[in-house]
Amino acid sequence: MKNKNLFPLLILILLVSCSFGVLHNKKLEQSIHSAMKENGKVDLDKVADFNWDTAHLFHPYTTQSEINEELGFTFKDPSGIKSRDDIHLLVFVHDHKVIQYVEVSREYGDPILEDGATLTPSNAVFEVKRIN
Repeated sequence: MKNKNLFPLLILILLVSCSFGVLHNKKLEQSIHSAMKENGKVDLDKVADFNWDTAHLFHPYTTQSEINEELGFTFKDPSGIKSRDDIHLLVFVHDHKVIQYVEVSREYGDPILEDGATLTPSNAVFEVKRIN
């Protein structure tokens, strides 16, 4: 009888732990903001201290379906980017999973990438266009 009572609890624990697997990396966020302010460009390979395969930059008002289409899998946007114009969402992927994300403030400018460009550790630099 005790095992039957534990099963729903185990399911609940698994569901909760899966939804909190993506880290909002505020330390990296600060490093990116500093580089944007000082250099006008950011080299993610120098500021990200974890393993990642690709990084995807989503602009203000990007919809959930556009995010999922670009990533090639479903990822629930924690930032609410679809209704925000104060940030860009930078999502890091490793082994086909989102592992960390950063909310890049537009206070220091807008990150600029070529259309369709995906950031990788070997191609990790983006320029910043200042907003006046």
